[in-house]
Amino acid sequence: MLRISASLAAALFIGASVLGNLHAQVAQCVDSTACNYTPTGADPGTEPTACIELEWITDHQAAPLEGFTTYRLYVHLPDSTDFLSAISGSSSDTISVTTTTSFFQHNFGGATATDANSALFGFFPDLAYDSWVTVGYAPEEGAASASISTIASPVQNWPLQFESGNGITIDDQYGGLWYILNDGNSQGLAGTNRRVLIAQLTTDGEISAQIAGQYFPDFGSGPGGSADGDIDNRFNSTLGGSCPFDPNADCTYANEGEDCAGECDGEIDECGVCAGIGAAFQCGCANIPPGDCDCNGNQADAVGACGGNCPADLDGDGICDLIGPVGCTYESASNFAPTAIHDDGSCTFEPTAGNCQFDSNSDGVVSVQDLLDFLVALGNTCE
Repeated sequence: MLRISASLAAALFIGASVLGNLHAQVAQCVDSTACNYTPTGADPGTEPTACIELEWITDHQAAPLEGFTTYRLYVHLPDSTDFLSAISGSSSDTISVTTTTSFFQHNFGGATATDANSALFGFFPDLAYDSWVTVGYAPEEGAASASISTIASPVQNWPLQFESGNGITIDDQYGGLWYILNDGNSQGLAGTNRRVLIAQLTTDGEISAQIAGQYFPDFGSGPGGSADGDIDNRFNSTLGGSCPFDPNADCTYANEGEDCAGECDGEIDECGVCAGIGAAFQCGCANIPPGDCDCNGNQADAVGACGGNCPADLDGDGICDLIGPVGCTYESASNFAPTAIHDDGSCTFEPTAGNCQFDSNSDGVVSVQDLLDFLVALGNTCE
């Protein structure tokens, strides 16, 4: 199985084209965030790698997101026909997406992009800036071609932690992932920009990220128009500013939210905010006080109902929990709590030898690696 591992120092593009002698070099700015960005070809002497890029979207000027910034996180792939199938982590391939504060999570959103209903953006404008993970899809595009699926380790419930405003950490022996199937759907295709959207993040802190996952080459060559399922390329990349452009290029930068002339890079809305969302609040351009969900001073309850009376939704299923003890509710766990009504994600499991029919790599644990092996085989015809 072919494996490609990306490093922090690797970059897909270079700032000069070497044509055989020093006089033939042309200085170019190859940072896409610069005013004088000029795309260039890949370095012939460098093996293409996958890496990640954090792109600034907007700074928020009005409550309740005043002081927050929205970013989008992308995976850059070597070729336009590469297909991203999964962002997957474990103890050997750590995933970490963190902020120095917390991530904004809207009451009507969810852990994935397909949990956000864009039809509600007009009523709840801040929902458009909810933090979520994805594979190649954003809610403003309408209906998704493929829903984003998630799997969490029994001891690391990362979707629940993320929805609580915390970072994403996947680094235990079982692992976890978010993914779409390699079944001919082009949602995870790199395309002409050779990049795939994997997250939207809104925070008032500084973001750090390390991402691991798998992709397949030659989309359209496999069964049903899928990518080549016989070649599983793995990658692990840390956010460091070098993907996919040369950080040492001599570039000219605009201020965030402005073009190179210092003008608003977008339309100024009726509230006077550059690239703002307009008078979309129920209070018009007036700020709704922090914590309120309407102009009447109501608060959202645990399941997101404005003015509701649900006190808790510990399992994050959108259904109001009954009051009762919490703990590990899985009988097979070593710390099973018989009196617990609600599971709190604290379960621990001991690997058992013997009957482990789904352990495809025979490491004694049914983990995310076994699921990734299954995704590689998906679509094959059995003799």
